[in-house]
Amino acid sequence: MEVALQDTSPWTGEGHGELQNTSPWTGEGHGELQDMSPWTGEVHGELQDTSPWTGEGHGELQDTSPWTGEGHGELQDMSPRTGEGHGEFQDTSPWTGEGHGELQDTSSWTVEGHGELQDTSPWTGEGHGELQDTSPWTGEGHGELQDTSLWTGEGHGALQDTSPCTGEGHGELQDTSPWTGEGHGELQDTSPWTGEGHGEWIARKISLK
Repeated sequence: MEVALQDTSPWTGEGHGELQNTSPWTGEGHGELQDMSPWTGEVHGELQDTSPWTGEGHGELQDTSPWTGEGHGELQDMSPRTGEGHGEFQDTSPWTGEGHGELQDTSSWTVEGHGELQDTSPWTGEGHGELQDTSPWTGEGHGELQDTSLWTGEGHGALQDTSPCTGEGHGELQDTSPWTGEGHGELQDTSPWTGEGHGEWIARKISLK
């Protein structure tokens, strides 16, 4: 069963908004993703999935610190993306204040792993850039995830997958340079994407202040 994760209002300079999963993650396991408190003023809040993504593996998606005006926060998925778990992850509104942008997966992550991850607009303010997967994740797992332009302004950096996602799911996704300006960060996949879709995706932003 496909599920859509979305932000129903823009993340503004004041950070008002609500992120929610509008339907349960059913099939192999029920779950609910929600922001337990409003993102106001300093944008205090906590984003989490309070039940496991079952089927092939348990997991929890959460933001353990508030997303403030300076963009504090930590987003991580500690569970595998399984064959049982079709879905769509997207932010339908711009990330304003520090920079515009839209991150979305326009297709399901299926058994064959077809899908496309992209940022359809530049991350402006602190730096330009575009994140996209230019080819599908197929049964053989061929594909390449890359940032086709540097994150300039406050800091240079390139995001890329330097090895193919193969049948055994070998590969490593990482950003070896910091996201500067408002905060450093590192995006990486520290485990292989296997036939069952095991893997771990971690994105961190740490304030410079």
